[in-house]
Amino acid sequence: MSKEQNLTFRDLLLVLVSEIETIKRLFYQQEKYKALIHRLSQYNIHERSPLPSQKELLEILDLNRSKLMGLMQDLYDEFRTEISHWYPIKKTDVHIAGKQRNGDFFQVAPDEIKHIPSEGDHISVPFIRNEYGNGGYFQVKMVKHTIEENTHSIVVFVDEDFSLDDL
Repeated sequence: MSKEQNLTFRDLLLVLVSEIETIKRLFYQQEKYKALIHRLSQYNIHERSPLPSQKELLEILDLNRSKLMGLMQDLYDEFRTEISHWYPIKKTDVHIAGKQRNGDFFQVAPDEIKHIPSEGDHISVPFIRNEYGNGGYFQVKMVKHTIEENTHSIVVFVDEDFSLDDL
């Protein structure tokens, strides 16, 4: 695979540590990557513990900077190639989760949505009304994407409480 994109050390580190279990399964037997994978498997991205610095990895693996970056980039490229056929998207689920001015929360899953709004956008969900009979206008606070088992899940977090300055 050609190197379409050379990532920074930090980007490579985050991807490799985030996907370390799959990477171990696929590449741990390859002598080229064994020491790097062993070292990276000591970190858990979900525990929010500090990740190794570039200097730390250079010293532990006894490599110079260009060899370390080349090794990490090669592992990343091979990982992308190997998993590309594992994650075909067969289904997309969209959910809108929100909070109304009165503090009530709701979640809806529209049958069809033609456009996924971006953070800061304003959307109308006309069937969500407040106690005064109006409402249904929300500001998008966050959009979260997850890909798991051939399903792309999108959750759009909205809030009805916004000021005219937000418009």
